[in-house]
Amino acid sequence: MMDLQPMTIRNLLSVLLLLIAPTLTAAETMTPAMKTAIQDLMEVTGATQMKTRFSEAYVQQMQALFATGNPRLSLRALEMVAQETRVVLDARLDGEHGLFASIYPIYQQHFTLTEIEALVAFYRTPAGKKAISIMPQVTLQSMQASQHWAQSVGHAVQIRVKQRLAAEGLR
Repeated sequence: MMDLQPMTIRNLLSVLLLLIAPTLTAAETMTPAMKTAIQDLMEVTGATQMKTRFSEAYVQQMQALFATGNPRLSLRALEMVAQETRVVLDARLDGEHGLFASIYPIYQQHFTLTEIEALVAFYRTPAGKKAISIMPQVTLQSMQASQHWAQSVGHAVQIRVKQRLAAEGLR
């Protein structure tokens, strides 16, 4: 009887794992609706336009790099550098294993389809459009304010600690 019980528990665990495994896999797969919603969110928030700016800046860097290495490089050759750089970037950003494809699961991990759709709807409103347009400046100004605040707090802490150490006769 002792041998039968561990075997039964082992069998039950095996069956349980077989039943759970499809739900684990389903949680990891992305539905077309979720992918489309995430793409819409990236589009409405300007992430795709940012990709274009990044790509063009990268193209210019590559052209400068090739031109520095070969100052006599023709304009035709520099245009070829730009074209080939764009081909690689497009594949690496948008392809099946590209940057954007690797970002989609991150959104899926943190948001439901309903939440993504709500964000898209919000960012299409006047308030959402304003948030998108001014958020970079707000973030930059907030970081600058935080740095200024941290410096003033650090100075106040130094003064207070020095006074306390002096009062205690410590250095």
